[in-house]
Amino acid sequence: MEIILITFIAGLISAFIGSLISGASSMISITALLVLGVPAHLSLSTFRFSNIFWHIGGLFEYAKKKKVVWKYVIPLILITIPTTILGVKLALSIDEEFFAKILKVLILIFIPLTLLNKKLGVEPRVVTKTKVKIGYFFNAVIRVWAGMFPFGAGIFHTYNYVYFFGLTLLQLKGTSRIPGIASNLVGFLTFLYAGVVDWKLALSLGFGMLFGGFIGARYTIRIGDNILRYFLILSIIFLIIKSFL
Repeated sequence: MEIILITFIAGLISAFIGSLISGASSMISITALLVLGVPAHLSLSTFRFSNIFWHIGGLFEYAKKKKVVWKYVIPLILITIPTTILGVKLALSIDEEFFAKILKVLILIFIPLTLLNKKLGVEPRVVTKTKVKIGYFFNAVIRVWAGMFPFGAGIFHTYNYVYFFGLTLLQLKGTSRIPGIASNLVGFLTFLYAGVVDWKLALSLGFGMLFGGFIGARYTIRIGDNILRYFLILSIIFLIIKSFL
């Protein structure tokens, strides 16, 4: 019972903080599971299942406030399903050190780009069809990455949505919810097929993330895009520190 309570609290905290700081939900929840002695693959499986609850918890709030750009949802889902399956299957065979090196280079690029463009993610922008197609391509790449190694993927998704799709930070949080549900469902089913699942852990973490996601969505909508931009910068700085330590 104690581990169930701890995972519920971990889910609640990780979902709320993850609503503000990109990539934090995976970092907090998976780390908590590993500290509790849960094996790595089971931790990823549990996170995948519980993250469905997090996306559901925030979806209704963002949809109610019209922060979902529906024209992007179906194409993103169609991209998400095969790329997530590919990412999960590659998780056991890919060299993590190679991807970690790429991650360090890319995140160093994000800070000046984010700081120099003060309107990025704050005001919606009109983007060309070519730019959107490039965004779909990078979305596929990021989904494969997230299937293999969830840490850091949230920041890449954030930058991709605001730069190539012209969304505000609140719009990306709303628009990414349904593709996020599809991604985590497919990822979890892949683990389930392999027999890697603990339903008690998955449900306790999941319900924690459901409530944390709902509360976090209401809070992020209240503070607005301008303040969220500073949380995005904080996310990038935190990821850089973590990557180079």
